[in-house]
Amino acid sequence: MKKTFAALVLMLALLLPACAASQVQSSQTQGMDFYYASPVNESGSALRSERVERETISIAEALDLLLTESYLPEEHSRTFPVGTKVMDWSLESGVLSLNLSEDLERLTNIQLTEAEYCIVMTMTQFDEINAVSITVDGKKLPGAGSHLLTRQDLILIGEIKDPILLTFQLYFPLADGSGLGMEERECEVTDSSVLAQAEAIVQQLTNGPAGRDMLPFLQGASHLEIVSILDGLCTVDLDRETMELICSPTERYELSIGAIVNSITQLDGVDEVRFTMNDAPIENWAERYQGSD
Repeated sequence: MKKTFAALVLMLALLLPACAASQVQSSQTQGMDFYYASPVNESGSALRSERVERETISIAEALDLLLTESYLPEEHSRTFPVGTKVMDWSLESGVLSLNLSEDLERLTNIQLTEAEYCIVMTMTQFDEINAVSITVDGKKLPGAGSHLLTRQDLILIGEIKDPILLTFQLYFPLADGSGLGMEERECEVTDSSVLAQAEAIVQQLTNGPAGRDMLPFLQGASHLEIVSILDGLCTVDLDRETMELICSPTERYELSIGAIVNSITQLDGVDEVRFTMNDAPIENWAERYQGSD
């Protein structure tokens, strides 16, 4: 349940980079709980918190403390990569919009999700912040950044639980062009929903195969996002650079599509995959693709 704090509204004197000079900043008067990811060798909750007591903590100060993790001992394992900073932020209608530096992209899929959760759980303690939207260098986070997150969202999906370890079959084009190869891989997911599993599969496809007989056909993909899964149809959005990776060379195009589709349709509740580019249909691509048995 969201803690209640007394809010003091001040006109900004100092702002994080690129914040408008007229932006309003609030402060807590009773201290805050700062969330961080549990060390990988510890069981129990995926997130921990540390109480910081100060007479007032502003939004800007809270963001700085959270990202630098200066409230924790130096030997503590970090949630946010060194150098991660806020490029700009705004607060409008209860939504805190954060644009973070590209340092955050050094995190793996599960680490990125945990970092996002830490931001949401910490910053929604401000009475005027109801939801958080996060981008990295102006771009959405892979999967996680496609919607607003509230504290209640994290409670409902079980942010205090350990990650779940699942085994997926991942398909990649064979290097000799003869078809698709498959390898099984264990992956951590933040919850057991079909959406979370699909996002984990896409991340692993982007990471590439372990064997040399298969091709890392999505290596360097800049945008490959699971938009929705509805009535058995999974919608995957690409940008132009990622589409060109899939289509090059042209003789491997069908294998690349098949690798993605077969990997995702192994999930219960996913029968077909539809591709869009920047949320629009892709010319000359099929409306939807079915996985092969």
